[in-house]
Amino acid sequence: MTPKPKAPHGGGPGNRRPHHGSGGLDAGTSVAKAHTAIETEIQAGRPSASSTPNPNPIPGPAGNRPIKAPVDRHHLDKITPNGPPKDRNTVILPEARDGVRADIADIRAGKARWVGGEYITDSGRHYRVEGNGTVYPVDGPGLVHLDRQEYKALQAIIKHNGDVDAAKRSVERDPAMSAGAFEKATEVFKHRGK
Repeated sequence: MTPKPKAPHGGGPGNRRPHHGSGGLDAGTSVAKAHTAIETEIQAGRPSASSTPNPNPIPGPAGNRPIKAPVDRHHLDKITPNGPPKDRNTVILPEARDGVRADIADIRAGKARWVGGEYITDSGRHYRVEGNGTVYPVDGPGLVHLDRQEYKALQAIIKHNGDVDAAKRSVERDPAMSAGAFEKATEVFKHRGK
């Protein structure tokens, strides 16, 4: 068997000598320097962050991220019997639904005023924005405030399709529930489906 010829000066595949280009630098080093030089040129052509005007003049959180419409727990026609009530709950009555949609569009377009951490729309409704970008109603025409017990009473009435007596029986063992909670919840329920 004939032995394989050896490459001169150990120049086999694993022992390649560095190639010296016209600048006399190693090819690996010159490529890295070329990338650095290109990046420097690119950065030089960009305006600095301080000299860039704000491309989005919308005040408040809507200027920083896309905002989302209020979640279902705020819409009377979409409240379910199983959703968790909060200490303060603002419910959008069906007759204000289209107005709320228009308000959200105004907020997104920068037409609402940003005052004290709230958006105030021309309709007179006030909104806040959660950390994830979801808008929630605070106050105004067509919005109703319910405390935790009133919201639970409303959920019970919804569960029993408007039968207030059955709703009361279903929560009678809940010590936090009061008879007064059903008064406001019943009035709100009357707007459901309109």
